Amino acid sequence: MKKVATCALAAVLAAGAAGQATAQDMVVRTAPQFDIAVSAGGAFSTAWFTIGENGFSPGVAPIFGLGTTFWLSPTFGLRLNGQYMPSKLPQDADVFESDRWLVNNYFYGLDLMW
Repeated sequence: MKKVATCALAAVLAAGAAGQATAQDMVVRTAPQFDIAVSAGGAFSTAWFTIGENGFSPGVAPIFGLGTTFWLSPTFGLRLNGQYMPSKLPQDADVFESDRWLVNNYFYGLDLMW
């Protein structure tokens, strides 16, 4: 009798858990249709041009960004993003030195997400 009750309990638990397995299905949308991202960090730029032996580079600069993604389906979406990076003029320490942030760089993109 104990074996029959144990088997019946196992069957009931298995049948109840089978309905919950759809939570792992990738077709069901569990995330929002829009994503918004804000970013801040640092950027390093190599030489933009050279004159003789001197390479002129803005060097290290802060960068700030904003992006949003619209999901067309559970697996594909479109992302629009943009970043702003204030930087110094491209310079070589021996030729020109400036501590001011004179150049405003804007980067943007439209991406297909998968």
